[in-house]
Amino acid sequence: MIRLWILLVLAVFMLPVFHAQAQTSIAARVGDEIITTHDVETRLRIVFLSSKMPEDERVKTQLRQQVRELLIDEEIQRQVAKREEITVNDADIKKTFTAIEQRNAIALGELIPEMAKKGIDETTLKKQVLATLGWQRVMQKNYQNQMIISDDDVAIEKARMERNQGKTEYYLSEILLFVNAPNQEDEMRKNATILYDQLIKGARFESVARQVSQSATAANGGVIGWVVADQLPVDVQKIIARMDKGAITQPIRTQMGYKIYKINDQRLVGVVLHNQTTVDVFQTIVPFVDDAKAVVASTDIKDTVKDCASAESLAKARGYAASGYSRGVSVGTMPKAVQEQVMKLKIGQTTPPMPMEDTLVFITLCAQSNPAYVNTVVDADAENIKRALFSERATQLSQQLLRRERENAVIVRVTP
Repeated sequence: MIRLWILLVLAVFMLPVFHAQAQTSIAARVGDEIITTHDVETRLRIVFLSSKMPEDERVKTQLRQQVRELLIDEEIQRQVAKREEITVNDADIKKTFTAIEQRNAIALGELIPEMAKKGIDETTLKKQVLATLGWQRVMQKNYQNQMIISDDDVAIEKARMERNQGKTEYYLSEILLFVNAPNQEDEMRKNATILYDQLIKGARFESVARQVSQSATAANGGVIGWVVADQLPVDVQKIIARMDKGAITQPIRTQMGYKIYKINDQRLVGVVLHNQTTVDVFQTIVPFVDDAKAVVASTDIKDTVKDCASAESLAKARGYAASGYSRGVSVGTMPKAVQEQVMKLKIGQTTPPMPMEDTLVFITLCAQSNPAYVNTVVDADAENIKRALFSERATQLSQQLLRRERENAVIVRVTP
């Protein structure tokens, strides 16, 4: 009788445990590591919170498998980092949390408390950061030499830009849903369609990309950068060419899976649209007397004028009374010869002397407001080109490595 009583008591105390197990089960196994349904539900909550999507049960149901796939990728990344003996310390995690706080206008140190209020524990956030930082260091360790951008690479890219002058290029972001096996085709297409529906209803593209996309660009909010149309697959080119700035494409089937693009901006390569450029300038107007004095004035200005303030000082000192500022001037309204000279200037530089009636005019550029379309190839900054090429190469290598690791991993998915 005593034994029976003890068993009954134990059964009562174990009820909550059995209940918890019923609520949390295995969603997938990657090697020896388990991804639970609790992990999936918590990440789903983060997706909805960060993207501002309404918590629709139909959308949740459809996205559960997509979130599971993302968590599988992150577990693979953590395991590769561990295998490579790469560590991510608490200071690294804290720095990333601070960046998240700044990006989302959360008070410093309040990310964890804020997430806790919404049912998201610190462990979940740390695991995501560990996967991201660990994977970045795997890439640095194993592919650093392949990601070095040489002067020749920059020259080749500049030559490509010159060949593409006059063509349209697009500043794109992406969301990628991998199709890892034929039996995932329908599911991923449905997932992509659900996401597209939410995005056109106002869900934040950057946040959805960070939490759901399986591309290496996810860590950067899905940003690919500037891409000339010719660099895109033909089917994608045709779709994007018909769309305006700010538009989001419907899901497009690519070699890797389904992609959704956002056209953040677009411009013409190497074309300066003068009529869309406004400038603030200081005009130093020198009365023309004779050629000798004109040469002296030109030399004086060349040696003295380094910016608009020094141009103004020189004009006052020399008594060039007609000189002065012109602000907010459209370059397109200037005479063609003047347009060409002004558009060559960088801030603080001055044109050569330009004869106008009985004067010589020197124009110093104080400020310039370029439209988004301006992208002069001739002045393309080598460091910017290097950064863009590095990002592109790192993304390609990351995707290739993750694909190989995914193919070699022992993954067991449990049907929900």
